[in-house]
Amino acid sequence: MLGRIEGNAGFRENPMGWLYRLHTTMLAGKPGYCAIGLLSVLLIVSISSGLLVYRRFIVRVLLFQVRLRLRDWRKGASDFHRVVGVWAWLFNLIIAATGFWFMRGVFTPGFYRGSQPAPEVSAAPRIRVSLDDLLATARKRVPDFVPAGLWIAKRPEGEARQIVFFGNDRRRFFLLSPHASRLWFDARTGALEGVELVSRAPLSRKLESAVGPLHFGRWGGLQVKIAYAAFALAPPLLAVTGSVLWLRRRRFIGRQ
Repeated sequence: MLGRIEGNAGFRENPMGWLYRLHTTMLAGKPGYCAIGLLSVLLIVSISSGLLVYRRFIVRVLLFQVRLRLRDWRKGASDFHRVVGVWAWLFNLIIAATGFWFMRGVFTPGFYRGSQPAPEVSAAPRIRVSLDDLLATARKRVPDFVPAGLWIAKRPEGEARQIVFFGNDRRRFFLLSPHASRLWFDARTGALEGVELVSRAPLSRKLESAVGPLHFGRWGGLQVKIAYAAFALAPPLLAVTGSVLWLRRRRFIGRQ
């Protein structure tokens, strides 16, 4: 990867970037980012409290002993809410917890200190060494490393200072990110300066590497992605049935 579209590009110029900003900031910058961070906490609280409220029904739901009473829409909504909530609670908890990890910067003082400058478009750094030679060195010295991309750190005068290849580790656990391993090269001499394979990383680094695949469903094949898409329907269904139950309870209290 030698470049990417930065800034506030529109949907036509960069549809995936636009959708990503919608997902993380609601296209509202820092206030939206803060709102998403707070919502991730509320979602964790909601999932945890719902599990406690419906703890008596967990075993029955998992054993398919709960029948939906569809003749009464109020009772049917209650049954449907419990069934969907139990089956999707682990998925929703994973999504909420990993989403909170991505948004954890909202809860640090540094997030509220000033504003980050807009990215600037600058000329590509000058490279003295051959990238093909660096790749050959990587394959020879670290055979378990499979490169996927690179980024280049440059000096103030515009010359490349360091070249970092990132990619996969053949020995990694399947839940870990396939882009978490890195190789550092000196951009002047081509010397290999450092190696970080995620399979040999500390436990904290491995856990951090697993956040992305767990959140986006990148740890499996097409079956996992289909399952994620199906379970992604659970939150809106729970929101609708939860609203129905709330309105039902409110009307019941109002009649007393």
